[in-house]
Amino acid sequence: MTLSLRRRRYGALQRRLLAILNAEDRIFETYTLVAGAFDVKADEDGMRLISTAQMSAARRALRGLVRDGAVIDLGRNYPNTRRHWCSKRTELLYNIQRKREAIEALIRRGQVDEVARLSQQMGPLFEAARLRSSPTPKR
Repeated sequence: MTLSLRRRRYGALQRRLLAILNAEDRIFETYTLVAGAFDVKADEDGMRLISTAQMSAARRALRGLVRDGAVIDLGRNYPNTRRHWCSKRTELLYNIQRKREAIEALIRRGQVDEVARLSQQMGPLFEAARLRSSPTPKR
């Protein structure tokens, strides 16, 4: 089996999943992503029934997106143990938010050394956010 240096194009399902993940800055669970990607409507009981084939196809598509670095797999989280996913931008925003909350808590406790350490870690995060949000220059 030979590997091509060219990157494969994404399939239709992968493009739909990416569109959903990039549309909002939030974390999605697998079931919500699959229902959105396949446009599953709620039945009379308000349940969205997803087939095993749809779920399997979406998991394969998401694994490919994670492998390419287009999507972040956040793993399984309590309380429902479903796997959670987000875009790279959302992960960056949540990292900045978590560090900011940690800095605020450390300031209230008066732990200046820890505040300085975390503040130094914020610089690269802000730089990455600036680079991702700025439009690419036209040549």
